[in-house]
Parts: sequence; C-alpha cells; structure tokens
Amino acid sequence: VASKGSFYVLRMLGGVHACSAGLSAQIFVHIAYEPYFEGGTRGERSVFGLFNVPVSWYPWVLLVLFQLMIPNASLLGHLSGLLVGLALGAVPLFGTVAHLT
Repeated sequence: VASKGSFYVLRMLGGVHACSAGLSAQIFVHIAYEPYFEGGTRGERSVFGLFNVPVSWYPWVLLVLFQLMIPNASLLGHLSGLLVGLALGAVPLFGTVAHLT
C-alpha cells in the first residue's frame, strides 16, 4: 500500500520518468580500484569467460560492453565511478593516512 501511494505521489510530481544512478557507479569504483589495491596493474582479466584483456583495460571494456548491452544504463554514473576508482588508485590516500597516524 505504501509503495502504491508513493508511486502516485511521484507520478503527480512528474518523477516517475526520472533517471537515477544506483549502486553500479560504486561497483565501477571497486572494479577500477581493485588492481591497485591488489598491488599491481599487470596481468589479465577474463571478460565473461569469453576473452582476456589486460587488467588496465578491464574497466573500460566493461564500460563499453555494458553500454552496448544496456543502452539505457547510466553512462555518466558508470564513467564517474570508473574515474573515481582510477583516481583512488593513482593517489593512495589510505596508505598515506595510515603512515601519518
């Protein structure tokens, strides 16, 4: 009942057809940051078990594939998550903070 009521309120306000970015941006942060966390960007990753790509290309290949498979997916959300993950990998904030304490 509550969800039905909230749907009608959103419909009256015009928010039913709005786009939102969800957890996928955070997942792209982890995908892009994980090679740096593991200690290196060398090696290969399997893309859906079909072919291998270098670890540094893996997030970019996923970004393109997801956009091709799901055209209505949030490209801006995925791209921003990817860039944040790369920035975290390039500037190791967690290691720096650990050495300061």
